Amino acid sequence: MIGPERNPDGALHDLPPQNSRVLGGHAASAGEESRERSRPSLKILTLTQVMERPDLEWLIEGVLPKDATGVLYGPSGVGKTFIAIDFATCVATAEAWCGMSVVEGVVVYVAAEGTRALGQRLRARVGPRTDDPEDPIHRRFFVVASAVNFLIEKEIDDLVQVIANLGPRPVLIIIDTLARCFVGGDENTAQHMGMFIQGCDRLRAISGAAVLVVHHTTKKGNSERGSSALRGGVDVMIEVSEKDGAYWLSCVKQKDAAEFEAVTFKLRSVDLGTTADGRPTSSCVVVWGSAAADPSAAPASPQAELVRRDADERICNALRERLPTGATGPELVAATGLSTSTFYRHLAKLKESGVVSTVPGSEPERYCYAVEGADSHSHSHQSPGDGGNGNGDSHSHSRAPLGGGSGRSPGNGRGTDLFGHEEDVHDV
Repeated sequence: MIGPERNPDGALHDLPPQNSRVLGGHAASAGEESRERSRPSLKILTLTQVMERPDLEWLIEGVLPKDATGVLYGPSGVGKTFIAIDFATCVATAEAWCGMSVVEGVVVYVAAEGTRALGQRLRARVGPRTDDPEDPIHRRFFVVASAVNFLIEKEIDDLVQVIANLGPRPVLIIIDTLARCFVGGDENTAQHMGMFIQGCDRLRAISGAAVLVVHHTTKKGNSERGSSALRGGVDVMIEVSEKDGAYWLSCVKQKDAAEFEAVTFKLRSVDLGTTADGRPTSSCVVVWGSAAADPSAAPASPQAELVRRDADERICNALRERLPTGATGPELVAATGLSTSTFYRHLAKLKESGVVSTVPGSEPERYCYAVEGADSHSHSHQSPGDGGNGNGDSHSHSRAPLGGGSGRSPGNGRGTDLFGHEEDVHDV
């Protein structure tokens, strides 16, 4: 059996004993044990069953779907753990995040880097609620106080068993950090990173929770550390960065939906009183600013821009080959090799910019390459140093606004924050 059965109330039964086989490796014993540990039976769905599958559901609206694996990454010192705690607290307390709805539920935080600083950060974020033992947050926020090696099945199974003992299943599990839960692995190899992703998927499949992994960037700070298999294997990539003295939270991958607009934040110090020996102690909380009205104000991830440009060029190339008759959406999906959701997301942007148009009166709808719009589009694709925005893609990409508003970029003047409150606007 792969994992625990579910009780009617959503809790998990005990997990049967497992061996300590390394994920991706060979079984410790052959024959019978190998068959017992084999993957579950494959399922084949009819087209009708596929079409009737439920729509995407959000844990944090527009940010993190339910039943997804995401990565929150950034260089040291930009507030990754503070943001992870903010996400977790919003879920545990049903507090809206930046005006976006949140599904309330149990959160499990794997504090692989230790709990001493985490305790101070939680006190700063939750405030007086930590002093009230009857407050619901004490029943919805749990911390695993040690690292879990995601390359070893037994350690994942042990984590599942600990979570199962809590009773109600969690809706969010945070792994902080990838490096501390990757002992013995090489982050730069696709094989080991694939094993880590397999471990996350196993945890997600058994628990039913979304999994969010906190991770570091390279020394240059312009991409997540390690193999590109990580980006390819997860559903959501969220980048924390700094640009011109401002801190930003940006979505660089949202597999099944539009990326949310980049949002500014700052870290505010919170006085926590004094220690037992009389020394003052403090921590920080995240104070969110607003979404960027001007996309160029937000830092662009080179990898994300390359992915966007590649998708655009695939669609344009496919349409050039089909002049003048054009092609239907399904034909272009097959020709480009893009997923359906990615194709239609980029098609909408290309139509907005006048690069692609709809063939009048076509049924089913056909799309064609609009040469006039395409000429202006091709001029906007400039390489760094050629007068573009430095990322090789200066045309506008529509993104999902947070909080239902258009947002604003940092600067001075009057404006509204993501919660709709009028305020004086200053650089973060």
